[in-house]
Amino acid sequence: RIMLTLPLYRPVSFAPRITCPVLMVSAIRDSLISQASIDKTASKIKDVKLERLDVRHFDVYIGDWFNRVVKLEADFLRRNLIK
Repeated sequence: RIMLTLPLYRPVSFAPRITCPVLMVSAIRDSLISQASIDKTASKIKDVKLERLDVRHFDVYIGDWFNRVVKLEADFLRRNLIK
C-alpha cells in the first residue's frame, strides 16, 4: 500500500504552508534523498535552519553522529520553545 502512495508523496508541495520554525538535518552523502530536493524544500519554508552533515542517510542514528544530531535538535528546541 505504501508503494502506491510513495510516488505521489511530495513534501516540497506542503513546505510553503509551514508556519513554525523548522530544523532540517541533511546528510550530504545520502543515496536515498537528493540534496537538491532538500535544498528546494528548505527554500520554501519561511523559518528554516538547515544543517548539512557529511554523512550517509543512516549514519546519524549511531555513535558520535547521533550525539551531534541530538545536540542540534536540543539546541534548536531550546531556542524555539523556551522563550
